[in-house]
Amino acid sequence: MLAALALGLPLAGGGRAWALSGLASDTPEADALDATQSAAFRAWFVRIAGEQLRQGPTPRWYQRDCAGLVRFAVGEALKVHDARWLRANGMQGSASARQLPPELSLSPSQRTLGQRWTRTDGSTGAYAPPGAGAGQ
Repeated sequence: MLAALALGLPLAGGGRAWALSGLASDTPEADALDATQSAAFRAWFVRIAGEQLRQGPTPRWYQRDCAGLVRFAVGEALKVHDARWLRANGMQGSASARQLPPELSLSPSQRTLGQRWTRTDGSTGAYAPPGAGAGQ
């Protein structure tokens, strides 16, 4: 739950959980994760972050700091974890496959939650605006 709270993702049970600025106030209630989705999201988030530490960082985790790991794990946790994804993330072995969390059942809109961060200027979108380079 701490991971999802830190991300400001909408959670089931007691309404939305907000940390820092959380999701924009115009995020549809239909995008809120229910209790089952929240549990599966947390399990995938922890598994993905742990694999980055255990196996070493994937080249797709390009913002190599703690906040970057959180953003990477959120994005990956919200994806479909099919055979291609498992292979690309080194989780296709039988021992690894036995320990996988349950698959997230999300709507297409919910799958985009990781691209709807609230930025410091109040806008909502991907973490870094398109075209933003280092030092900008």
